[in-house]
Amino acid sequence: MRQLRNTLERAAILAEGNELGGELLAMATGIGPSIALVDQGLLTMEAAERQAIERALAHYDGNRRQAAEHLGIGLRTLYDKLKRHQIG
Repeated sequence: MRQLRNTLERAAILAEGNELGGELLAMATGIGPSIALVDQGLLTMEAAERQAIERALAHYDGNRRQAAEHLGIGLRTLYDKLKRHQIG
């Protein structure tokens, strides 16, 4: 959670409005635009969090413990977020 929160906060600081674009998240994470975690469209903070969780779960073949570790959040926090975002 800490890493995800920090990334989203960095992107929010760079944003000019209430939505985050892929370029901002790429800059905040330090990864290039070609492998940014989001499409080129604009995302809300909630949508960015949902997408990060979905991608982590996909990367770790649904292993929630590994996804939570990768996201920097506790397993219980991940379960809470899965419920809030209505993810599998």
